[in-house]
Amino acid sequence: AVEGNPDPVQQRGKEIKRMRKWNALISVLILALFIVHAVSGTYQMAGILPGGSSFRKVLAFVMLALLILHAAIGTILGMETVRAMRKSGSFYLRENLAFFAQRISGFAMLLFILAHLLLFYVKDSPKFVLHDFGMQQLVVSILLVTCLVVHLVFGIRQLLISLGIRSFSEILADMLFVI
Repeated sequence: AVEGNPDPVQQRGKEIKRMRKWNALISVLILALFIVHAVSGTYQMAGILPGGSSFRKVLAFVMLALLILHAAIGTILGMETVRAMRKSGSFYLRENLAFFAQRISGFAMLLFILAHLLLFYVKDSPKFVLHDFGMQQLVVSILLVTCLVVHLVFGIRQLLISLGIRSFSEILADMLFVI
């Protein structure tokens, strides 16, 4: 690189590192919103919470927007990785099992989220109201949660690294220190 001009390869590496960090933060937000969404939906279906919360509907759409952003960043980062694999001449499928499992489960999750929206969302209501829970909703929910678990299991290590945490034991030590 010419003096004063940054090396394009180093610049791209910094951009990718920033995208990974943002994607990790978005992942944590999505997970938190998913837990709130699942618990409030469960309580609403059980009759503990009343239906018709516009706040919960807004949270659901915020989570959807974050999911779309997460998918877009993940696609960009995934394409970069595939480019690097192609450039090296080998995909090392067995060694990159986590990479491919995470991408496949993420894509499947997007399809099940779409199905979830079509099965649960009441279009004309300004508030968060659920349809009756039947066999279709149960099957879609189980498949969605299964994809989520696979996605989390294969992605947790990258998430921790992106957040600057080297291992789960480091998180556990930090939590025990705080307690």
